[in-house]
Amino acid sequence: MGRLLSRYSIAKNLSLVTRFGVLALSFLIWSPCGGQTELEETFEATSDVKESPELFERLEELRANPLDLNRATHEELIEIPWITPTMAKNIVEYRKKETLFKDVSELSHVKGFSALVIEKVLPYLSVRKVRTPITRRYQVRSRVADEHPKEDLHLGSSRRIYNRAIVDISEKISISALAEKDPYEEKFLDFFSFCGQVKDLGPFASSVFGDYSLDFGEGLVFSPSRFIIKGSGITKGSERGLVPNRSTVEAGLLRGGATTFRFKNFVIHGFVSDAKLDASITEEGLVRSIYNDGLHRTENEVGKIDRLRETIFGGRARFSTSWLRLGMSGYSGRYEPAIAERTTNYYTFSGQSFGVVGADFEVGLGFTEFFGEFAKSVSLGEGYVVGLSYKEKRVNAGLLLRHYDEDFYSPHSAGFSDSDDDNEEGGYLEVGYKLGKRTKISGYMDLFRKLGPSYGSVYSSSGRDFRLQIEHKVHKRPTCTGRVYQPRTDKSAYGEEAFFKDRRGFRLQGEFKASKKATLIARFETVRAHLEEESTVDAGSLLYWEVVLKPVATVSLKGRVSVFDTDSWDARLYQYESDLPGVMRNVVVNGSGAMGYGLVGFRPVNWLKVTGKASWKRKDGEEEWNVAGQTDIKFQMPKQ
Repeated sequence: MGRLLSRYSIAKNLSLVTRFGVLALSFLIWSPCGGQTELEETFEATSDVKESPELFERLEELRANPLDLNRATHEELIEIPWITPTMAKNIVEYRKKETLFKDVSELSHVKGFSALVIEKVLPYLSVRKVRTPITRRYQVRSRVADEHPKEDLHLGSSRRIYNRAIVDISEKISISALAEKDPYEEKFLDFFSFCGQVKDLGPFASSVFGDYSLDFGEGLVFSPSRFIIKGSGITKGSERGLVPNRSTVEAGLLRGGATTFRFKNFVIHGFVSDAKLDASITEEGLVRSIYNDGLHRTENEVGKIDRLRETIFGGRARFSTSWLRLGMSGYSGRYEPAIAERTTNYYTFSGQSFGVVGADFEVGLGFTEFFGEFAKSVSLGEGYVVGLSYKEKRVNAGLLLRHYDEDFYSPHSAGFSDSDDDNEEGGYLEVGYKLGKRTKISGYMDLFRKLGPSYGSVYSSSGRDFRLQIEHKVHKRPTCTGRVYQPRTDKSAYGEEAFFKDRRGFRLQGEFKASKKATLIARFETVRAHLEEESTVDAGSLLYWEVVLKPVATVSLKGRVSVFDTDSWDARLYQYESDLPGVMRNVVVNGSGAMGYGLVGFRPVNWLKVTGKASWKRKDGEEEWNVAGQTDIKFQMPKQ
């Protein structure tokens, strides 16, 4: 810690804050202190993992509008990622055979709900004594953000503009529209998405038209985004079926229509899509590469817009009983123009026709669930995920085995993996245990390897990822959290050089509640990175202090100051940063400097919330600023 502060060049500006923070951290180590929110704990990574903005938005929406435990349907319950289809069925059967819930804590009487799971799902469930039928519900969100200094050589302004409207015309019909402009894009409506959904129309349980995504099985055939994040306690997919698009994720969207037919124990889905994708084209008129970032800031990027047409049609059938679920999914697709062949030492898809077929299962036996999915692509590559989940009182445990061939090509999948769900195999074990009322111990181990070379390398690679976390409540509310982790790449490569790399880290975090209106949080984290072929060891350190205030019911305030120092990119650190509602920000910390932000929320009336944020970073002598504002309007009309 001393090394971190002594090397920081602008300590003159922050000397008072630093002294206060060190004193606060020392106090917190010996005093009642507390842990992260469930959103931060779920999405903050200690290693390079894909972020899941679609999952984040879903959880944030559920947190703002918790489901009624006594009225939520099976489909609504599995919107919460810690609740598997078997667990949702157990809730529905408990309500029918036993009694209605008086409190969310009564989930402990339902099979599959351990104390650790109940803590995770608590913010997303409620028990309402009175239900007010709603005829219409309106939601409008508008967001503007800007940054300084500006970047040159781009076509548009630096402003990010976002607008979204959702209208629930009735309990069965809803429509949504979304428009977004990324920084430096020229068009005000660079990305526009529209979707409509109709539920319970005769034999059709759900139908969507416009932009949508699909979520089946364990995600090897279709899944909109990564739903299993290491250390989150989520080890199984929820299978939400048809998902109307309400996020800004442009990659992987389907554009067309889909419907769900339900008959007794059978559910059948059918879907079609005709979408345009960004791509670069060769002189021969073939596709060189597909681009999924959705950025159109330069003439080169604009020239790639909608150059590739993707058509898809397919279906899914699922059979379910009280303890068994069997499903089969498949689709056929075509690219126009074709994707060109490339001469590489690793597999790349080429041609026009593509497709995937898959079969999945889930068996629920008491406190244990067995599940898996097997898939095969037109390119003849195969992939599978099999696992088990055990949840009983104080124990959570999950085991996942995965294998994806080098030539497994499933462009709309998001199966569990360390990097991408192709050219990889591995095993993942996660365990959580609640020791008494005040202590929780959790951890995971992931062993994985690439089956062949990947981009930029002539070697395959392998690695392991380990984390152990202990959380202890010193008093009734506060908690102290310690984390040890070791993401290690045993064998990796850049170009033609192979090397062994080792990273180890430690984190200590504390939270002190001065009152119901004020909370102080402090964290110290350090990491050491060792390249075994070299004698040097790179180090990185991060120290931050955060204050959360709720002076009155209509106002919330949050601020954080961080100081950091890292020797290299290998010694980087991560911190989850609170942002505007609907925005996930997991910041990579690298270099030497300081950063901070202030977040203000104001809700003058129930149907209106205004949020503003200002953030800054001073790193290696350079400084940048960001400002953003957002309004959320939500109101509903009760049934007369």
